Amino acid sequence: MEDTFVTRYNKEGADAMPPLEALSLFYEFRDLVPLGRGGRPDDPYLADRLVKIDLLDRAAMLLDHQIRNRLQGEERSRVGARLAQVYLMNHLPDKALETLKTTGYGLLSRRPAVAAHPP
Repeated sequence: MEDTFVTRYNKEGADAMPPLEALSLFYEFRDLVPLGRGGRPDDPYLADRLVKIDLLDRAAMLLDHQIRNRLQGEERSRVGARLAQVYLMNHLPDKALETLKTTGYGLLSRRPAVAAHPP
């Protein structure tokens, strides 16, 4: 059943489904979601789906859980920036600013730019 769910949801195109239908499918069968990239119920991809149908509070909960419990370093900072964006969309600028401070957005060392065309 897990393989069928993964094929139906990830490979055959939850993207092709209306967002509410895809989320309903996900939540109805989330026990079949495998651990790992693309399978976690707190995946930022799921948060993006929630944002698309204006479920901003739920999207914020998923992203907040990630930055508090699962992520570190640059990935934590990146997801923190996404969470701040969701807070701004939900008219919560104080939470957005606090999230950026908490996750260290902009404080990580910058990698040298890679030339698009080597000399």
